[in-house]
Amino acid sequence: MKKDIIRVGDKVKIIKPEFFVRCGYPLCLQDACDIVKETYKEKICYFIQNIGITTTKLFSTIENDNDFLNTFDKIVKALAYDYVRANKFGGAERTIHTITEEVFQNKFMIVKEIQLVKTGIYIGTYSFGYEGEFDPPYLSDQKTHKILTLDTPQYHYQISYNGFKIEDINVEKVKD
Repeated sequence: MKKDIIRVGDKVKIIKPEFFVRCGYPLCLQDACDIVKETYKEKICYFIQNIGITTTKLFSTIENDNDFLNTFDKIVKALAYDYVRANKFGGAERTIHTITEEVFQNKFMIVKEIQLVKTGIYIGTYSFGYEGEFDPPYLSDQKTHKILTLDTPQYHYQISYNGFKIEDINVEKVKD
């Protein structure tokens, strides 16, 4: 059976409540930031305090010190970026990452926006062949996925990641 084309403004029913978080490699910068914060929070705090960025001396008052928090976040992000690169983003396969929200099974929503994302396997590095031929890295076994942003004014519940985004294969178009 041919699936109906879904456009902005269409009403859809959520069949499989797998909400889109991101499209990318297994290890992302935010995941790495969480790992760095969890593993090195105290060491980073002591480092910042020892170089005099803040006058705060107690960890319980750190949350109220904007200079400290800005410095802390910058250090965490820099370390996380190096962690992600050192671990090669967790692998070469670019996939869609989702979160299940069962409460939305069989709910109706309106499509507000559509975006396309690509998945596949990252191949290679920059290489030069005979007579200056140039082969840049590319995504093999590439697939295009349609991600729908849903309008949800009737629901007060918020999904913690990326709003109400869902791949079109997880919904069905409702004919009025």
